[in-house]
Amino acid sequence: MEARVRWHGQLRRLLLSREGGGTVLMAVSTAVALGVVPSILEQWTTRQWVFVVVFAGALVLVLVGWVLQRPRGLGVVVSLYPAERTQASRVSALKHASRTAHSTTLVVDRAVLWPGEHSAQDRTDVADFVARLIDAQIEELRAAGRAEPEVALYVLAHLQDGFLLGRRLADDAQLSLAVMHL
Repeated sequence: MEARVRWHGQLRRLLLSREGGGTVLMAVSTAVALGVVPSILEQWTTRQWVFVVVFAGALVLVLVGWVLQRPRGLGVVVSLYPAERTQASRVSALKHASRTAHSTTLVVDRAVLWPGEHSAQDRTDVADFVARLIDAQIEELRAAGRAEPEVALYVLAHLQDGFLLGRRLADDAQLSLAVMHL
C-alpha cells in the first residue's frame, strides 16, 4: 500500500508540475488536432467553420504545452555581503524568485562560503571565484544534454563587488545573461 501511495503521489506531482502539465496538454491537443475530436464532431455538425475553430484551438494548445514544457534556464542567486550584514529576507526572496522562474538555481552566499571578513584586495578573487562557480554550473547543464541555458543573475552585493562580477562575466561566452531584480 505504501509503495502504491508513493507512486500515485509522484504521478500526481508530475502531472501537476509545469512540465508534466505541458506534456499532457500537448498530447491531448495533438489528438484533437489530428482527428480524434474532428471524427466525433462529424457526428454532431457538418459546418466547416466548427472544424477550423477546433483545429486552430488545438494547435494553440499544443504551442502552449510546448512553452510550458521547455526548460527555463539557470537562475543564479549571488549574495556577496559579509556575514554580519547579510539580509536574510532579501536573499530568501531572491531564492524564491529564482526557483519560481527557472528550472535550475545556483545559490552563492558569501556568508556561507567565507565566514570571515575579507579586505578590499580580495574582492577581485571573490568575483572570479563566483564567476567560476557559475561557469561550472553552466558546463554541468551542458554535459547533462540540456539546451544552452539562459542565465539570470539575482545579485545582492556592494556596487564594487557587483561591478567586478559583471566585468568578469562579460568575458564569458553565454548565449543569454540577464540581471534580475526584486
